[in-house]
Parts: sequence; C-alpha cells; structure tokens
Amino acid sequence: MEAPFFKLTRIDVSAGTEKEPVAEVEVYHFKSDSVRAERATGDGPVDALYNAIDVAVGSPHKVLSYSIRSVSEGSDALGEATVLLNYGDVAFRGVARDSDVLQASALAYMEALNKLETFRSEEENEVFVRGGIIDSFRAFEDE
Repeated sequence: MEAPFFKLTRIDVSAGTEKEPVAEVEVYHFKSDSVRAERATGDGPVDALYNAIDVAVGSPHKVLSYSIRSVSEGSDALGEATVLLNYGDVAFRGVARDSDVLQASALAYMEALNKLETFRSEEENEVFVRGGIIDSFRAFEDE
C-alpha cells in the first residue's frame, strides 16, 4: 500500500444518556505536513467521530457499512471494527482492532479513507497523463 495521506493523532469522544455525542480529533496531513484539529457531533459516538474526521480531512464520505465485533474474551477484549466507504462505484474497506472500540472504529475509518484517497489520487494522475498524451498528439497533428 502507498504512503498514507492522513494519520489520526488524537481522538476524544464524549457521550451520555442526556448528552449529545461530541468527538474531537486531530488528523495529520502528510501532503501539507500539518495537523488539523476538528470537533463534530453525531447521532452517536461513532457518527460524531466519523463526522469530525471528515471535517478534519476536508471532505464528507459515505459509510456503506460499519460493524464491530469482539475478537477475544473478557473485559479487556479486543474489538474489531470494519468500515466500508463509498467513492463512486468503488468501495474501500478498513479494518482495525483495539481494546477501545471507538479507537478501533476511528482507525478502521482512517484505513478505508487512505485507500480511497490513494485511489482518487491515482485516478487523477491517470486523467492528467491521458490528457497530456492527447494534447501531445494534437500538437503533433497541428505541425
């Protein structure tokens, strides 16, 4: 896999029965060598977390599916989160494990997001190269 576009450096999620879920995140942007801190709310703690990440990376993303399951036993069990993100007709899968299910959820989202961004970047490069080749042939024909 190519170098990531983004890295999650911090999450802080707060939720309760009488409290709107709020998530604060910090995301490192490799391309600009900068960190962006953002805050968002949501329908639940995971939704708030994903909304905050979207704001921090600068674009919304559509979650096709999300699941969390236990992959070990006991009160310190590992949770495995799986996320599918949509971009056009293509889906990108992220999977992460952590004893903190919110951390696992965030890391799975970031993995899928980095795959999506790699695809989008390669797609843009392909369009650029194709355009450049076509322009070169047109210039040759004009001579």
